[in-house]
Formats: sequence, structure tokens, C-alpha cells
Amino acid sequence: MEAFQYQALDATGRTVSGVVQADTARQARTQLRAQGLLPSTIGPVHARERARQRWSRGISPAELSLVTRQMATLLASGLTMEHGLNA
Repeated sequence: MEAFQYQALDATGRTVSGVVQADTARQARTQLRAQGLLPSTIGPVHARERARQRWSRGISPAELSLVTRQMATLLASGLTMEHGLNA
């Protein structure tokens, strides 16, 4: 299944954009219409763009603090960095 980036109009006429998972662009258009959206542009998302979008919102200070504390606890208990990241 591929990822397709789209721009569409919603029922109020506002432009919305996002990413949808589908096998083909035609299937992506069908999914968007089923959601009540009128697609204007649809194109494939490349792997590098997909990875960037996943982290585009960043990480909040609270999330960073939590992850750091959890990693410190795992490392202090004797786990290696590799096992700590897997956990």
C-alpha cells in the first residue's frame, strides 16, 4: 500500500490536506469522496517525505522529558542502549 498526499475541499468549501493510504491514486480519490471531500490534487508521497511528516510536529518538552527519564531508568538498571531503545 502506498501513501498519497492530497488537497481537497470539504463540505464547507475549506481546503484541507493530508495523507491517505491506498493501493492506487484512484482508490485514494474514492476514499476521500467517501469522507465527504472533493479531491483537487493527489500525488504519491516519497519515503523521505513520509519520514519527515511523521516527525514534522516535533516532540514536546513534556514528551522529551518522559522519554529521557525512561531511558535513564533503563540504562541505570543495566540494559544496553540497544535493548533500552527496543524496550
